[in-house]
Amino acid sequence: MGFMEKLGALIELIRLHNLLVAALTTLIGYTAVSVYSSTSLFDYPYTLYVVLVVVLVAAGGYVINDYYDIDTDRLVKPWRPIPSGRISRKQALIMAWVLFLSGIMLSFVLDLVIFIFTVVNALLVYEYSRWIKRTGFPGNLVVALNSSATILMGVLAKSLLLKIEIPIVTLIPAVISFLLVLGREIVKGIEDYYGDKESCYLTIPVSLGVCKASKTLLTFSYAMP
Repeated sequence: MGFMEKLGALIELIRLHNLLVAALTTLIGYTAVSVYSSTSLFDYPYTLYVVLVVVLVAAGGYVINDYYDIDTDRLVKPWRPIPSGRISRKQALIMAWVLFLSGIMLSFVLDLVIFIFTVVNALLVYEYSRWIKRTGFPGNLVVALNSSATILMGVLAKSLLLKIEIPIVTLIPAVISFLLVLGREIVKGIEDYYGDKESCYLTIPVSLGVCKASKTLLTFSYAMP
C-alpha cells in the first residue's frame, strides 16, 4: 500500500469532516460567552489550544470506535479502513491512544478544570466504544452528551479565561445539540439494525423494533426548543 493510500485511510478513520464540526461547535460555545461578555472572540493561542484538545480527543474517539466496531463493520461497512485491511487493528489502537493522550496532556497545560473535563469525556468516549454502546439508549445518551460537550468545552474555556460564572443562556446551543445528536443516534441505529442485531447491540431499534424507534425519534423532534 502506497503512502497516499495509507494517508487516505487514516483521514477516513478519524473522520476529518466530523472533526471540523467538532472544532466549529467548540467555537460556537466560546463565541457565545464572548458575545455575552462583550470580549474578544479569539484569544490567541488559548482558543486554538482549546479547539485542538477537542479535535484530538474526538479523533481518538472515532478511531477507537472503529477498533471495537470491527465485527459490525465487517457486515454493514466492509469498506471502512480496518475491515478492508487498509489499517490494522493494532495500528488503530496505537493511533487512538496517541490522540487521546495528546489531547489530555494539552488540556492539562490550559487549566485543571479543563483537564478534568477532558479526561471525563475521553473516558466516556472510550468506554462507550468498549461496552456502553451495547446498552442501547444509555449509549445514545452518552454520544449525545459527548457531542454537546464540544460546545460546553468552548463555554467552559472562555468562562474560565474571564474568571466568570458560566452564563446560563450560553448553554442553549448545547441543549439543542444534545437533542439533535440523540435523534441522529436513533436514525443510525435504524440504519445499522441488522449488523447491531447480529452483534447483540441492544439499540432502540433492536430492543423495540424499527417502527417504535421511529416513533421515539419523532418524540425527540417535538422536544426541540
